[in-house]
Amino acid sequence: MLSSPESKAIVMFWKCRMGGAAAVVTFVVVTALCFSNSASAQLLPLSIAAQPAIHSAASIPSADRCPLLTPELCDGLPGDPGSAWPKSPTPQASAKSWTAGGIVSRLAHDQASIYVAPFQRANLKWDAVFLVGTAALIASDRHTIGIVSQDDINISRDISNVGLYGSEAAAGAIFITGLVTDNAHAKETGFLTAEALINAFPVYAGVQLIAGRERPNQGLGHGRFFQDHATSTSFPSGHAMFTWTIASVIAHEYPRTWVKVLVYSTAAAVSVSRYTGREHFVSDVAVGSFFGYFIGRHIFNSHCSSDYDNNCHR
Repeated sequence: MLSSPESKAIVMFWKCRMGGAAAVVTFVVVTALCFSNSASAQLLPLSIAAQPAIHSAASIPSADRCPLLTPELCDGLPGDPGSAWPKSPTPQASAKSWTAGGIVSRLAHDQASIYVAPFQRANLKWDAVFLVGTAALIASDRHTIGIVSQDDINISRDISNVGLYGSEAAAGAIFITGLVTDNAHAKETGFLTAEALINAFPVYAGVQLIAGRERPNQGLGHGRFFQDHATSTSFPSGHAMFTWTIASVIAHEYPRTWVKVLVYSTAAAVSVSRYTGREHFVSDVAVGSFFGYFIGRHIFNSHCSSDYDNNCHR
C-alpha cells in the first residue's frame, strides 16, 4: 500500500516531524515541570514531617518504584529496600562530600556498588534471567537485522540523535532552572542525572572494549564479537544506554504518569531507531537499555533526598 514514491515521501516527512517534535516536547514540557514545582518544593518538607508514614518505602506502590516491572520482580531487584544492592553515602552526610576528594570517593563508591551488585546472592536469579535473555537475542540477531530496510536508515539515525541530545538538553534545562529558581528538587535532578551518566560511561566503555562486536553493516553483518576492541563498536548501544539513564533519573525524581510516559517513550524511540537505523542489533539496544535504566535508578536510590522528594524511599 505504501509502494508509491508519493507515499514513501509522506512517511519520511512525518518521521522527521515526529523526531523533531519529540525533542521539542521533551525539552519544553520537562523544563516547565521545574517551574511548576518551585513553590511546592518549599512546602513539601512540612507535609512530609507532618505525615511521615505516607512517604515510607512500604507505602509507595510498586508501579511508581518500578514502572516497567511486575510488583514481584520489582521487589526482588537491586535498589529497593531490603535488597542486596549496597547503598552509597548520602550527600547530606558530611560537608566533605562536596570537596574534590569527597566527589571522587562518592563516584568510586558508586562504581564499586554497581560492579558488586550482580554478585550479590539475592541478585543471582536475575543475573540468570538476564544472561539467558541476552544469549537468546544474540543468537537471533543475524535474522532480526535482516528484516530492516536500508531505505530510511538516515531518518532513524536522526531520530536517535534527536532523542539522546534532546534528553540531555532537558536534564540540563532542569538543572539550570533549579539554579535560577533555587529549586532544590530540580537541582538534585540535574546533578543526579549528570552523576548517573558519569557512572554509566565506564560500564559502557568497559563492555565495548571487551566485546569488540562488529556493527550490522560491518563484515558479513552477523555481529561477530572480539573483532575490534574499541569504544565505537556495537555492543552495547551507547545511545540507548545513556538515554535510558537520563529517563530513569527524571522519571524517579518526578513520578508522574505523564512524565514517565514522556521520558520512557523517548528512550524507547531511541532504542528502536538505533536498530532500524542499522547501527545496532536488537541485543545491543536491549542490553544498553537495561544497563541505563538500572544505573539511573541505582544512583537515584543511593543519593536522593527525602526532604523534598516524595519518591525517595532511601
